[in-house]
Amino acid sequence: MFAFIQKNLTNMLLMTIVVVLVLILFKDKIRMYFKAQEVLQKANVYNITDVAVKCYNAIISTDDDYIPSQECSNMVDSYNEKVLRWNNLIKEYRDINCKDFTDQAEAQDFYDYVSGELAGGFYAYRKVIVGVKPDDTEHFAFATTNKFDGHCRHDPYGLDTNGDCNACENYGQKP
Repeated sequence: MFAFIQKNLTNMLLMTIVVVLVLILFKDKIRMYFKAQEVLQKANVYNITDVAVKCYNAIISTDDDYIPSQECSNMVDSYNEKVLRWNNLIKEYRDINCKDFTDQAEAQDFYDYVSGELAGGFYAYRKVIVGVKPDDTEHFAFATTNKFDGHCRHDPYGLDTNGDCNACENYGQKP
């Protein structure tokens, strides 16, 4: 009986050592995997400023049967290819930097996609959506302002180096 217990304890100790070694050797890959899973769960095309402006009513609607406007649907559709590429980039489980984007505008859209309000970050669009009620009806007209509200969003890849909510500001500039 004692030999059986000793053998099982030895096997458990060996398994523990193997698990610890795997964790040590692959800790960065494991960390990036879990980071990517969190980002993918929070990423949302409605975080992108242009989409948010066109689709504001769809975002705030509590009606499960709400049908977005054609303008909203077209705007979302225009981002489908980028969103697919971005999701694949995230699934590479590595750090993402400004060189991964074609230009500063794409980097900003990606930043908004993974970091915006719907991704659990702070409400801080560079162009804050402002509801303007022009009369006593229930219809709102929407405008945007460049006013910065002082809160930057969660930035999982560090694309906003100075905290002003603008990703890759120095894209393409020579040092």
